[in-house]
Order: sequence, then C-alpha cells, then structure tokens
Amino acid sequence: MKKPRPIEERLIENSEYVPGTGCLIWKGRVDKNGYPEIKVDGRRVSVRPLAYAVFRGEPLHSDLVSRPQIQMTCGDRCCIHPDHMTVKSDEDRLLTQIKQEVYQWAQIKADANSRFRFMTRPEYIEAEARKQLEVRIAASQPPSPEIQDILDRLRRRSVGLQQGHDGTEPLGDPRPLPR
Repeated sequence: MKKPRPIEERLIENSEYVPGTGCLIWKGRVDKNGYPEIKVDGRRVSVRPLAYAVFRGEPLHSDLVSRPQIQMTCGDRCCIHPDHMTVKSDEDRLLTQIKQEVYQWAQIKADANSRFRFMTRPEYIEAEARKQLEVRIAASQPPSPEIQDILDRLRRRSVGLQQGHDGTEPLGDPRPLPR
C-alpha cells in the first residue's frame, strides 16, 4: 500500500500563486459551492482549515461552534493563502445573524410605513445590531450572586403570594428555587 503524502506537500502541489492579487489559488477538487476540498483518510474535507493549521501551525478553535468559519479578505473562494484568512469569531457570526434579523424586521416596518425607511440604513442596522448583541451576551452570562439572591427572593415571594401568603413575613425555606 502506498504511503500518503504529507498534507503540506499536497496543498502546495494543488495550488498556484497569482502575483497580481497575492492569492494562492486551489487547483484541486472543489465542492458543489465552489469551495476547495481534499480527500484525507478517504473523507472529503475543506481545504481552508487544513491550510490554516498547516501554514500557521495552529488549528482552528472555537468555544461555541464545532466548525469555525474562515473568511477570505481577498474574496476569492478558491484562495487558500493563510495571510488572506481571518477566522470569524462567535461574536462576529452572531452579529452577522443579528444584522440580518434587524434588516428583515426594518424592511417589514419600512414596507408598511415609509416613515420607517431610515431603519433600513446600514448605520441604523449596525447600531441596533450591536445593542442587541450586547443584550444577548449579557443574557447568556450567569447573574452575580447578589442578583441571584434578589431573583430567588422574588421567586419565593411570588410562589408565596400564589399560595395565599401575604408576603409581609419571611417565607420558611431560604434555599434557591429550581429554575
């Protein structure tokens, strides 16, 4: 059985440098969307994460997503030049998603009433999306112990009021309620 060639060698062999743009264009197989792919251990895998790991010496990593996205600064789908790669952070991906949501919502409002046309402007969408991103990030953080204590007391009080307790005297069980 033939020994497989190293990935680095295969990446260099299947790519071509373009002096005008500085791109390293993949000349091998591409997937149905036009993105570079290569077979490794009998499986087709995306070339960009491999190229990133081989040329930069560090694998892609994300705490929130299983497959971090690589964005090419040159805009060429077939470029695998590591200097043209930027890894989109989880926050960047969430911000992009929120911008799309804000734009869709703004478009509906603007279609219904032309006074809301300003909401479709890029600067409005950017500002609104950043505000919503901050809210979502804050909501994903656990509350401080002080805030948690207040929330627990409010929950106990509301449970006591539902059960006929008037809320003026302390309730019996000081343990936090399950969420």
